[in-house]
Amino acid sequence: MGLARNAVEVFVTKGLVAVFGLLITVLVARTLGPVGRGAFSAAMAVAAIGVQIGNFGLASSNIYYASSRRDLIKYLVGNSLFIGVGVSAVVGFLAWGTFQYRPDLAPLRGWMLALSLMWVPVGIGMLLMQNLLLGMQQVRMFNLIELLKQVGTLLAIVVAWLIHLDSPEGYFAASLLVLMAMFVWSTVYIVSEDGSRPMVSFSLFRMQARYAAKAYLATIFSYLVLRIDLLMIQYIQGDAQTGLYSVAVAIADVLYLLPVAVGTVLFPRLSALKDESARWVLTARAMRWTALIMAVSALVLMVSVKILLELLFGEAYLPAAPAAMILLPAVALLGVNTLLMNYFASLGMPMFTMVSPGVATAINVPANYFLIPNLGIVGAAWASLASYGIMLLMSLGFVWMLRNGYGKE
Repeated sequence: MGLARNAVEVFVTKGLVAVFGLLITVLVARTLGPVGRGAFSAAMAVAAIGVQIGNFGLASSNIYYASSRRDLIKYLVGNSLFIGVGVSAVVGFLAWGTFQYRPDLAPLRGWMLALSLMWVPVGIGMLLMQNLLLGMQQVRMFNLIELLKQVGTLLAIVVAWLIHLDSPEGYFAASLLVLMAMFVWSTVYIVSEDGSRPMVSFSLFRMQARYAAKAYLATIFSYLVLRIDLLMIQYIQGDAQTGLYSVAVAIADVLYLLPVAVGTVLFPRLSALKDESARWVLTARAMRWTALIMAVSALVLMVSVKILLELLFGEAYLPAAPAAMILLPAVALLGVNTLLMNYFASLGMPMFTMVSPGVATAINVPANYFLIPNLGIVGAAWASLASYGIMLLMSLGFVWMLRNGYGKE
């Protein structure tokens, strides 16, 4: 009963977070226009990639060790603050110095670069603390903080707009302040719940590093294949086209909410099952229903995408419609693959979980490099469709191998 209740709470929370995220996207798009929206999105993409790369794999290991060893909470908090946040802050400072010396290497310019580098250590800290909450079975607090972070970001951007700080830098800074507040709250709550002063343990860190290595690489490759296109558009075609593409991505991401919510519930249930046949039966059932719902939803969104773009974002964003119509079936394929990746992870994170997104990234980057100059944002959408489709085909092939006694490590 507790699992079902938590699953419903997670799904509702993710739905509300998506709604408020869409409102944020609409507000930023309408008040900044395509160019400003593009600059804001590019900075967010740089910050998000920095968080994914810079968490050193501690995010996944925090859940594991917090679940299995509650006596390690104080060390997990200490390691998260010192290694995750502290080291990443130093790296960010060094990166800032490097970009001042070699501005041609910088993905952003001026204050947007500084703010995105400031975001990274705070974002890493937030990610690590939220995963500790999940490991401590504090699902309700996890959901509350996730929701308040999104609501707070929306309100902060509204305030920035009202006091005439309506610029990419102003909106980004407002969002960063909310993130800082949520990070502090999460940390204080965990420390108060544990009742012990945080301490650093390098021996525990070595254990965490061994556990997290495969999941870390898989996460990096997966995130790159999902978000590298936005940065490549910004680099090749500039802020205006990035703004259009970011809106197309936002429409498609609504569809991705379902497999993310299902996967959040599915993975721990699969991990608890000892019978591999039962794992696959449960995965296949979830996959069939998710695929059906996503296919129908994708068709509905494809038919209505122009109406949604004009209604939510305005006529200036209608050129994003062709890219959105390609991204919707692409995300449907990605959603099915996401559930299969949860299945593979429940088997002990086989090497395939790194190889598959790695291959997809190796295909996605050159495809974007060739297609974006020729087809613009539509080319980036086609590159995503091809990459996600190849990942799904590889996953289905790996399932066949496992079911026939091959591919087991």
